[in-house]
Amino acid sequence: MPVQPTVIEWAVVKGEFKKMPLRIIGDVHAQIDFTLGNNNSYLEIISECEYSVQIGDMGDAESYQELTDNVDPNFHQFFGGNHDHYPYLP
Repeated sequence: MPVQPTVIEWAVVKGEFKKMPLRIIGDVHAQIDFTLGNNNSYLEIISECEYSVQIGDMGDAESYQELTDNVDPNFHQFFGGNHDHYPYLP
């Protein structure tokens, strides 16, 4: 299932209401990397925005390592879902 982002135009950052793209992303199911030939990979989708929140079902231990290596948690956050491997979350 391809990743389908939703864009929200306003966000509160450090107590200030600012217009900026905040991408909300649904289930990724380990579709993290560009090299998989997937033009809807998580890394590609977040490369197009300054901030993102991914909600549920990010991946597995291998994909969590890709996140640790390639994603700045100050700008891109995620919340685990029912398919995530909680003992391995970064």
